[in-house]
Amino acid sequence: MSKQESDILQELRKELYINQRILAERSGHSLGIVNRSLRALEEEGYLDPQIHLTRKAWELFQNRSPRNAIILAAGFGMRMVPINTEPSPNGNL
Repeated sequence: MSKQESDILQELRKELYINQRILAERSGHSLGIVNRSLRALEEEGYLDPQIHLTRKAWELFQNRSPRNAIILAAGFGMRMVPINTEPSPNGNL
C-alpha cells in the first residue's frame, strides 16, 4: 500500500466519503492521485463500491495500532528540591 493510499484510508476513517475533491483537499493529494488510489483500494478489498471501508480495512487499522508506548518526561523536579540540590557523596549534583 502506498503512502497516498494510506493517507486516503485514514481520511475515510475519520469521516464518511463525500466526493473526490473534498477527499483530495483533506488528504493533501491531487485529484488524480485520489481517484487512482480509490480504484486501487477497491481492487485490493479495502473499500467497497460505495467507497466505505471494508472489514479488511478495519482489521488493517486494528493491526497497525500501537500496542506499547514509552512516555518520556524531563524537568527540574521541584518537589525534590532539598534532595536534588545537595551534592552527593561522590561530588556530583
